[in-house]
Amino acid sequence: MFLEINRRYQARLKKYLKRYLDDRIDDVVQETFFRLFRLLEGDAEVCLEKESLHPLIFFIAAKVAVDDVRSESRRRRLHNAFALFPLDGPRPADADVIAAEIRREVRRALTNCRISTVAWRCSTLSAGTASAKWRAGPVRP
Repeated sequence: MFLEINRRYQARLKKYLKRYLDDRIDDVVQETFFRLFRLLEGDAEVCLEKESLHPLIFFIAAKVAVDDVRSESRRRRLHNAFALFPLDGPRPADADVIAAEIRREVRRALTNCRISTVAWRCSTLSAGTASAKWRAGPVRP
C-alpha cells in the first residue's frame, strides 16, 4: 500500500512543491508521506481510492511546506542574530583574520577566568588547606 501511494504521488508532489521550495523538496515530500500514514493509521474511514486521496495528500503537502518555510525563516533569523557572519550576506574578505582574533580573545578570557577562580578559591581557604589543594592539582570549574 505504501509503495503504491508513494509511486503514484511522489513525482506529482515534487512538481507541485517546486513552485514553493528550492532545495528542501525531498524532505517535505518525505514528511508529507509520514504525516499521511500517521493519519491513515488513526482513521480507518479514509478511503484509499485515487479521487479521495489526491486532495488529502496535496493538502498535507501544502501544510508541511508552510511549516518548512516558517522553520527555515526562524533558523535564518536566529543564525543571523547570533552569528559572526550572517547567512544572507557575503562573507567578509578578512573573515579568517576576524575568526582568529576572536579565538585569541576567547582563550585569553578563559585563561583569566581560570586564574581568577583559582585565586578566589585560594583566598577563601586557610593557608594549610590551600597548599594541600594546590598540590592536589589544578582546580576544575
